Amino acid sequence: RRILIGSYIGPYIDQKSSPVLECGGKYPLGWNGAATHKIDKEYSIRLFNSALLTGSFPDKLLSARTTFIPKIPSPAPWSDYGPITILPHVTRILQSIIDKRLRVIPYNNVHKAFRKVDSVSENTIHFGPNHSTF
Repeated sequence: RRILIGSYIGPYIDQKSSPVLECGGKYPLGWNGAATHKIDKEYSIRLFNSALLTGSFPDKLLSARTTFIPKIPSPAPWSDYGPITILPHVTRILQSIIDKRLRVIPYNNVHKAFRKVDSVSENTIHFGPNHSTF
């Protein structure tokens, strides 16, 4: 079966963002549904299309925050903590869009990069200076 890759990296359009933008969580330190509605949709469309076309993303949106969560009630050494890294919400929206597009491509279960984790981008998408991969 032949797959036209261009159809999976084609332009992003606004109708696809609504469900993703509305999925903001209720966590007090994260984005909530109301805050995501304030994101400039026209800017995000241009940003996402540029990322899909060029494979690059602004450095500011690639900066993640890592927090260490205790694994046990009274943690002492660092091994008692588990790291959680959080990307900006806008970056997660782009990952979700790419994940949904890649889900329709058939793959073999031995291909680790395409196993469902949080999104396929967890394993296959990398935006970095001078080298970005999809």
